[in-house]
Amino acid sequence: MTLTKHTLTIFCLACLFSFGSMTPAAKSEEVTLSYTASTLTFLAARIALDQNFFRQEGLDVKFIQMRTAANIPALANGHIDYTMSFLPPIDSALRGVPIQMTAVFVDRSLHYLVSKPNVKSSGDLRGKTFVLNTVDLNGSTGLVFQAVLRHFGLDPLKDVKWISAADSPALFTMVEQGIADATFLVPPWPHKARAAGLNVLFRAGDVYSAPLAGLSTYRRTLREKPDQVRRMLRALVRATRFILQPVNQQAVAGTVQRWLKMPIDEGTQALKDVLSAYSDG
Repeated sequence: MTLTKHTLTIFCLACLFSFGSMTPAAKSEEVTLSYTASTLTFLAARIALDQNFFRQEGLDVKFIQMRTAANIPALANGHIDYTMSFLPPIDSALRGVPIQMTAVFVDRSLHYLVSKPNVKSSGDLRGKTFVLNTVDLNGSTGLVFQAVLRHFGLDPLKDVKWISAADSPALFTMVEQGIADATFLVPPWPHKARAAGLNVLFRAGDVYSAPLAGLSTYRRTLREKPDQVRRMLRALVRATRFILQPVNQQAVAGTVQRWLKMPIDEGTQALKDVLSAYSDG
């Protein structure tokens, strides 16, 4: 499946404009939207909440964190209405589950290759141990790991070793403490790594382009509530464009600071680390 900014533009413009402008209902519809981790991959939804873009579309959105494996069952039984996770909906659709991805908002990897101080370049990676937040190499982190190592001329299955850890704080700690030699971190963790004296060697998005965050729902929602789907899309497209406009950098950094509980300077740097991955809809 190939998803491009051009495809997203056509789809979203059709949703935004072919049905005319809407006046929010007197009482907002309650909608549940899931995400899988507190990272900037899902910043568009957080901005849509903080800037009241959902409210302006007549939507009362509950933005909840959920384990990756729980997303599709939760969609199927109606516990959530939408998810911003990418791979589970795509994998499920390929297996025949009636789920539909309607848009993509992050279209390339946000991962950065981070290493111990003595690993100074890609040439130092051979024989080293990576720590990854995955139990296999078929998920988004595993695919990034394989693509970047192959870019450097290394066989990810033969030239390095890898072990698992639960999340970004654990990955960071294991490299900082020397338990592992390298990892892949998403913002704001690369900035934290630099501050701790670790090396940030490479931006994976320069060689690995694949959607990471979008908006997916069950096909019954598209049939039964097409107007709601359009309003969700409108709010998220507005949020993405808000993120990309330089005049809004302070407001966006403030959201990052509050949501991820970090100093404002870290929030500002983290934002700079992800802007290249966002599609403008």
